[in-house]
Amino acid sequence: MMTWIMIGLMAAVTFYNRYAFFSPHLKFSIGPRLQSLLSYTAPAVLTALWVPIVFVRDAPHAESKALNLDLDNPYFLAGLITVAISALVRKPLVTVVAGVAVFIGLSQF
Repeated sequence: MMTWIMIGLMAAVTFYNRYAFFSPHLKFSIGPRLQSLLSYTAPAVLTALWVPIVFVRDAPHAESKALNLDLDNPYFLAGLITVAISALVRKPLVTVVAGVAVFIGLSQF
């Protein structure tokens, strides 16, 4: 029962946060400084997602992690090549498709 109460409360808080920003009935606006700070949210979240995938590998013991910068790591190599492609092409769709293709190619060998 307590789990359902917690899920309901979390849903209510999440809904209110979304409603407060998008409802035309509530006159709520944020200042330019906070708006500038919020522009860093997406890159920070995306970085928090990809860094462990690319640089961290499981050590033999499940509780420990290790930094993996080896050249036989397909995630690391595909990341480096994708960054280079991004710098050269400057088109997000081409970069994503090329990066995925490079990763699939490297992971097969």
